[in-house]
Amino acid sequence: MQQARHNQVSQYYFGYLSDAVAKLESALPRLPSREHSHDALALATDIAHRIKGNAAMYGYSELGLSAAKLETLLRTQEKNIDAALIAPKIETFIGDIKNICQGLGNVETPAWGKHIPTPDTLTIKKPIQKPVIQETARPSDRKSIIVAYRDIWLCDLMASLLEPEFNVISCNTENELALALRFPVIDMLVLEHSFGDVCGIERIKTLKASRKTNKLPIFLALDPNSPDEIAEAISLGVEGFAEDKHEILDIVNSTKGFLKQPAKRVLVVDDDPVVREILTHALKSAGMTVDTAKDGLDALNYLSEEEPDLVLLDRFMPRLEGGTVLYEIQQKINLKSIPVLILTSMVNQGEAQSWFARGAADFIPKPFDPEEVIMRVKQHLDRRQSAR
Repeated sequence: MQQARHNQVSQYYFGYLSDAVAKLESALPRLPSREHSHDALALATDIAHRIKGNAAMYGYSELGLSAAKLETLLRTQEKNIDAALIAPKIETFIGDIKNICQGLGNVETPAWGKHIPTPDTLTIKKPIQKPVIQETARPSDRKSIIVAYRDIWLCDLMASLLEPEFNVISCNTENELALALRFPVIDMLVLEHSFGDVCGIERIKTLKASRKTNKLPIFLALDPNSPDEIAEAISLGVEGFAEDKHEILDIVNSTKGFLKQPAKRVLVVDDDPVVREILTHALKSAGMTVDTAKDGLDALNYLSEEEPDLVLLDRFMPRLEGGTVLYEIQQKINLKSIPVLILTSMVNQGEAQSWFARGAADFIPKPFDPEEVIMRVKQHLDRRQSAR
């Protein structure tokens, strides 16, 4: 077998392999039992399939090949289990994994001769991060990701690769995911298709139907060989998908690529400093970059040099009121596609139609709900992105 790679990724992968050995050893004595043989076979098959899919990513292609051969054999036994045939093959595979794990001097390996608990009671020594619901907005420069995976080691590995660059909330149960979704700002959900009691497609439909989560970016990690689910996930508007949920490095890289896209820039134009502060705080908490102008003249000076993705424009201001600013924006070829949302405490139906005719994209009445502002801003940013 290949030499162990001494890095952060391999450190967590060795823990994953050690856990796999414990589960395989717990399956061996149950194979001859009529009552438990099918469960033990299913467990061993699942482990072999997972290692087949991820071993090569960490430099262990020989182990991946062994896992593929074992999986092929085990799948031929699904109807009539021959424990005498497959037990030695599983023991050989366990030996291959042990050789890798024991080759790394500073990684604790299990006491192989001791009693191994059943898979449902395995003790995971590394503490698993649980969702912590915070009422204050997180720093705008550190985005938050929910990773929802049933497999604790895979979930933990993904978190280790994403931190400390991102704030990661690891979820292994339905209750943990429900709590994590209450977090004030979530920038991405990495969802295992077979997570919990509801399949990923149905869960995405539920999230998209909710006013609070319908704009949540979702990356779906599918079970292997799921072409129908891929097509449906795309139709539901997921930001990305993985054809095999065990391809952790690909999932991590895709997630990072999405979250590192330049933040949308919003210009807030209002002569009230309190309004500017409230909107700045709300929009930054939603992951946007915010610039401000205290009146219409300052706004035009800014727009002569910068092109924001959206403008929140107060109607009544000193020096230059909002209508004139909107007119100037509409006259500039490079600016007229920018959505302009009018902030006003006075609007009636006839007046609203007039403003729409002049080029306004939307109205936001004062006093406003910051969450409502964020929702409308995101809607118009999405529309502009789709139109390009």
